[in-house]
Parts: sequence; structure tokens; C-alpha cells
Amino acid sequence: MGVLSRSELVFVLTVLAVLLILLIFFVIPRAGGGAFVVAFSDRGDINGDGKGEYIDGLDNLRIGDRGNLFMAQLSGETSRYVYIRFEDMSWRDEDLKPVDPQLPSSQYQLVLMIYLHGATLRTMDVGLSYEPSIWIVAVDTGQNASYGLLRSPVELSDVRFFTLNSTPATPPPQLYNVGYAHFTRVEENRWVFEADAWFLLLKGTEEYYVKLSFETDIEYRKL
Repeated sequence: MGVLSRSELVFVLTVLAVLLILLIFFVIPRAGGGAFVVAFSDRGDINGDGKGEYIDGLDNLRIGDRGNLFMAQLSGETSRYVYIRFEDMSWRDEDLKPVDPQLPSSQYQLVLMIYLHGATLRTMDVGLSYEPSIWIVAVDTGQNASYGLLRSPVELSDVRFFTLNSTPATPPPQLYNVGYAHFTRVEENRWVFEADAWFLLLKGTEEYYVKLSFETDIEYRKL
């Protein structure tokens, strides 16, 4: 069996991550007494659909945390979506040369996964920003296609069921070190993820880098 290429490896890891997390979220029941709520800022490249907040358990959405991982599954049998402004982003090819946008600005379903290194949502210090690994899957239901966006302070080839080792970042340092991606616990039951940073983008077997800016507000509300 041949060695997987970088794009094939990242694609396989992304698919396995999504399948594993969906299995965990559907098999393990929700914690009682509350629900996670997600909202996207109107500023930036990922915006909401104008229908209000995304709430766990409504509209067939699943949002929650398991250990070091937070996940918002805004995809599947749901009418909800986000608007992603791909045409407003800066794009680079594999050689880091500027290229025209390769995807249209449009409605997409979304899976957002945030992996915290050395902390969980429940153990994060209030006011302290963390640098997580981020997996985003944008699903174009009209084209029956999905695209992966990834940013991690460690090399994705060293992922072992979300046990990550300290190795080079993705995207490469000359892009990774430009901008920021921070996850902050601002109150006991409220977190904010802010990014203005380069991500690796996978479009089939093609690899690109995009400068993605967005802000997500996450809240756990007791029912």
C-alpha cells in the first residue's frame, strides 16, 4: 500500500474526525439542564442565516462538548445554514502564490470543531485566550460537495484520536504566524472564538490557503 499524499491524509483524518464525533454525540446523551447556543457575528467571512441563534436540539442541530473538544454540527437534515464569503478572502496556492478565489460566496452547511490543548471548556480560565486546533467542514448541498478548512499548532499527521504532539503547524509558519485564532472563556458559561488567520483549504485533491476572518459566540444556557 502506498503512502498517502498530504491532501489524502488530511481528507481521511477529517472524515474520520467527523464520523467519530458524530458517533460520540449521537450515542452519548446530552447533559441535562441546559443547551449550547451558537451565534456568528455579522462581521467577517462566516455569517449566520438570518434565522437567529443555532440551538442544540432545535432544527436537528447538535452542539456540545466532550472533553477537549467542542463541536457544532450545523449540517444534515436541517434547514439552517451559514453564509461563507469565499470570494472576499485572500487565496494562495500550494506554493503560497496568490490565486483567484476557487469557491463561490454562498450558503453552506457547516461542521465546526475546536480542539483545546491542555484544557476543556469547563476547565478554561476566565479571561485567558487559548490557541486551539480548528476543523471546519463546509457542505455545499446543491453541488453535493464538501470542503475542509484546517488550522492547527501541530502537524495533522500526528493526530491519534485527538492526542496531538508538538510538531510543525498547519498551515506553514510563514502563513500560520500571520494573524490569530483565539478561544476565550469570557464568562462562566460563555466562550468566544475569534479568528483572522490563514487556514489550509481542501477542495477535492487540490490544496489552497485562505485568510479567514470570523467570530463565534458560544453560550451554555440552563433550561
